[in-house]
Amino acid sequence: MKRQKNSMMMVLLALVMAVALGALALTGCGGSSSGGSKANDLKLVNSGKLTVLSDCDYPPFTTLDNGHAAGFEYDLCEAIAGKMGLQVNYLEPQKFDTIVTTIKSGGKADIGVSCFTINEERAKEIDFSDAYFDSNQGLVVMSDSGIEGTDGLADKKVAAQSGTTGEEWANENISGAQIVPLDTATDCFEALQSGQVDGICLDLPVAQNDIKMSYPDAKVILEIPTGEQYGMVISKDNTALKDAVNKALGEVKADGTYQKLMDKYGFQ
Repeated sequence: MKRQKNSMMMVLLALVMAVALGALALTGCGGSSSGGSKANDLKLVNSGKLTVLSDCDYPPFTTLDNGHAAGFEYDLCEAIAGKMGLQVNYLEPQKFDTIVTTIKSGGKADIGVSCFTINEERAKEIDFSDAYFDSNQGLVVMSDSGIEGTDGLADKKVAAQSGTTGEEWANENISGAQIVPLDTATDCFEALQSGQVDGICLDLPVAQNDIKMSYPDAKVILEIPTGEQYGMVISKDNTALKDAVNKALGEVKADGTYQKLMDKYGFQ
């Protein structure tokens, strides 16, 4: 009888130990899961904010309105940040051709949004979000210039924003022209209007908007079907942020917000 009692005690003790070990195992799994979640947390420059860098000189995409960022890209960033539970923090404008380097270096902004065409050269330095806009290039001259195509710009000056695909296209396709890199799209239009250059090459929707709003004495003489797509610039060290931005962008498109913004700014 005594031996039977001892055997029962040993069985009960074994059961207790098994339950305890099981609980420890579950705790360990929980700890591992929590650690994995932390590893995938967004690395943000400012907690609770999506900090954005732009040159803010590409209306109607992003521009300054009484000193504050505004436009299609700004509104899109607000919608994306809202899906992520964040607020948008647009920094002071920075030159377009320095934004990729700044995002790559890290520490100042989370994303760069300034009509960046997705291409292989830039993708060597940074990651892109999914595409959010399709675009082409446009060649612009003054309406009374008599110039009707690239041949008319041979041996003349053509401006383009420094570091853009417009500058690249002009260098490759306007034979004999002197390509003049300038800081902003506005600088390009002002140089054209003042006679410092004879043509400019830049993103078609931007050219069309600037002509409509500010430079009615200029015209697009060539719509260049380059088939470009814009993406948001994100550091290669922040894959979790890229994934979160892409998820939010997908949600903004799915719930109709994206189309409302396209309609608001007159895009087809």
